[in-house]
Amino acid sequence: MLPKEFEDAHNACLYIHDVMVEFIRSGEQQNAFNKTFEFSQEEIDSLESSDLHILDWLQKNNKHDERAIVVRSMVLPAVLSDMLHCIFEALSASKKGKMAVAYMLLRKPLQESLYLLESMALDETDFVNKLSTDPLFLRPKNGGGPEGHARRISKVLSKIGLDEAIDSQYISELRYDKKVMIASMEFAITQCTYLLSIRLLKQSC
Repeated sequence: MLPKEFEDAHNACLYIHDVMVEFIRSGEQQNAFNKTFEFSQEEIDSLESSDLHILDWLQKNNKHDERAIVVRSMVLPAVLSDMLHCIFEALSASKKGKMAVAYMLLRKPLQESLYLLESMALDETDFVNKLSTDPLFLRPKNGGGPEGHARRISKVLSKIGLDEAIDSQYISELRYDKKVMIASMEFAITQCTYLLSIRLLKQSC
């Protein structure tokens, strides 16, 4: 079971999770993820008679802004929902003292999903283009290492006005740097995920 000294922190994490779930739920209720566009009758006829996927049709007809909005409206709730499922199961596992399972469940939302959302927040057009033409480029391994991740996180924090309140370097080390053993969640995740992690980490240091 989870030690009593960590119960308050665990409950705080659950509360934050519930707030984020409410964000998605209220957004869906208010149709925040549904968008309406005005097209000419000729464009409507063309779309209805086309065999192209709607995103391909928008690109072919130079509807780049509309295409970006459609992708954003699909990706944001889908990725957030998936993140929250993983986080809830991780919190449930940690409550039972199953920390290896909890850390494995946290890898995807904290490293991959959050990286995807950060990329979208920084440059929506570039994100849509990469997602369409080379989605594998949007993997964290292409983020430029801990320093590149720190720069990206710093830009995101600056964009939302939290660059002075949160240390981007610390967040980068926490999420991605295996060599910062005391402060790094990545170190713990790697140990829990790979059977030979201790030997491999010693070799990489």
